[in-house]
Order: sequence, then C-alpha cells, then structure tokens
Amino acid sequence: EAPAAPQSLTINSSWPTPVAVAATAGWLQVTPTSGTTPLTVLVTVNPAGLASGWHSGAISISSPGSLAAPAVIPVALGVLGGMPLISEVSNGAGLSHNFAPGSLITIYGRDLGPTDPQITHLNSGQPVQCSAAGTRLLVNGIESPLLYVHDTQINGMLPFALAGQRRVEVRVDCHGMLSDPVMIDIDDTAPVLFTLDGSGRGQGAFVNQSGTLNSANSPATRGSVLLLYGAGGGLTDMPSAEQTLIHPDIHPLRNSVTAWIGG
Repeated sequence: EAPAAPQSLTINSSWPTPVAVAATAGWLQVTPTSGTTPLTVLVTVNPAGLASGWHSGAISISSPGSLAAPAVIPVALGVLGGMPLISEVSNGAGLSHNFAPGSLITIYGRDLGPTDPQITHLNSGQPVQCSAAGTRLLVNGIESPLLYVHDTQINGMLPFALAGQRRVEVRVDCHGMLSDPVMIDIDDTAPVLFTLDGSGRGQGAFVNQSGTLNSANSPATRGSVLLLYGAGGGLTDMPSAEQTLIHPDIHPLRNSVTAWIGG
C-alpha cells in the first residue's frame, strides 16, 4: 500500500521565535525538526511494517527556554490490510458446514474487516445492511446481510436469492480488495437449533412456557409449550424481495416442519 501524500504544517507566532518540532511515533516524520517562525514543516508517514488498523501519533511543537507547555497535534494513520484471506466457512448457528438460503454464516480468516468490531443494529421493517466499515460478503456475487464484521471474523446471512442453487462461491470484499473464492454446498433447508454454547449440540437455548430458560433445573412440563430458536429453515412465505427485512411478525416457512422430542 502506498504511503499517504506528505502534508505541510505551518507554524506561526506573533514575532520570530525559535521552535523545535518532534514526532512521537516511528512511522511519523517531520522535516525540519527546528527553525524560526514562521516555519513550514513537511509531515510524512511510512506505514511499512504496521499492522492493519488505526495508529495514533502526535507532533510536538515547543520553544527552547519557554515555560509554556509544548503544543501537541494528534495524528491518526489508517492502514488497510492485505488481500482478505478466508480460512473457514461455517454455519453461524451451529458451527456445522450445512447451509441453506437464509442460514447464518460465519467466515473466519484475516484482513476481513476493521480491527474494531462493527455490530449491525437491527431495526424493524428495515433491511439488514450489506456493507459495514468497507466490508462486504459476496455469495455468487450477491451482497449478503451482515451482522458482525471484524478483522478475523464475519457473521452474516446467506441471501434468499440463492434458492435453487447447489454450489456457490463465497468471497469477502474489504475496501475493494477481494479474497480468493471459497466454494460451499447449499440445500433448500439446513435446520439448526440454537444451543447455549453456540455449537448446535448439547443444551438447547429454549424457553419454557413459564418464560424461564429451559435447563435440567428448570425443565418443561409435559403438555406445555416449549419455544425453540433456530435457523436454516429456508424460504418463508414472504416475497423474495422482502426476505432480508426485519419483520415484527412471524412468517411461516414454505417447507413443512416436523419436530421430534425424545425420538
């Protein structure tokens, strides 16, 4: 990545005054480092060897022999990472490798997005955003709704527009740099129930009719209603164009659903 263009900093005072100029970070340089006002200083940066993300530095301006505190000018440098690298693609609801249109999906790798995590805020009746902090998740070229974006992980949702396809290409676009494609297989449905540890196995993240979290110490009673949460049910009865909207109402799945308890 090319360094940012040099910037000029002009130091003025009411009368000619000797000043000393210093940079507080190794990637930040000032030239000259001393002189008499009015003085023009050239400020340059060198991002070589820096990790992707934001780096903070400062320029300190002082006058030798003065009792006044140095003037400090903060400087921030943003460094984009290299080409995004996808190391693994898994089902975001259960860490399996089964997918369907509408499934939650988790991408692991490096240089996928910002070093500061970005979490999507969901609003009723509004579409889930498909771009965050310069990052997009593309599946067969279709932008996917994003839930969480970070340098090493992306959580999103497979587009419902993939319905009917069986093998698709997953890529990450970070500030215009595309990862190499990773291929995954998808089906019409890939149901996964949410569990407490996020693995898709073990104790389910279910709610009893009483409103309590289901557990060995708080079991559901026979004949009561048990609320299950899951993903991967495939298309709903909404029109395809509205499937990425956050709806306050419940929409039935197009495919039939059968549940077994105890086999």
